[in-house]
Amino acid sequence: MSKLLHYFIVMVLFSIVSSATVNCQQTQNVQSFVQRFYVKILERQPDNTGLDDWTNKLLAHERTGATLAEGFIFSGEYIGKATNNESYVTTLYKAFFNREPDTEGFNGWVGDLNDGTKDRAQVLHGFLYSGEFKNLSDGYGI
Repeated sequence: MSKLLHYFIVMVLFSIVSSATVNCQQTQNVQSFVQRFYVKILERQPDNTGLDDWTNKLLAHERTGATLAEGFIFSGEYIGKATNNESYVTTLYKAFFNREPDTEGFNGWVGDLNDGTKDRAQVLHGFLYSGEFKNLSDGYGI
């Protein structure tokens, strides 16, 4: 076998292995992103079917991080928790900003909900289209 052919075969194999490693890491990152919503929003571990379904939809670009988040927040399971406005806003901070709420922001969002200035969907969109959520999503490769 010529050195050139040998080199070509090695490079092709390296490319395949590298691509598989990247795809495996990307899948793990997306699974971690999905899992955080199960834990932070639904307060449980994901079932395998749900985890795989959401992960595959994100990887196939059938869903975005924002539509995934909406799916969890507006799910029957989360709505069935009948959270008050304070708990709702705290959940959003933990799930989408990966932190506890700051006093000023928390009071602003809860005040808007309590006085009817904003509904829950509007508050959610404030979180989903923020720089903090974009940074969180980017960190998972979403």
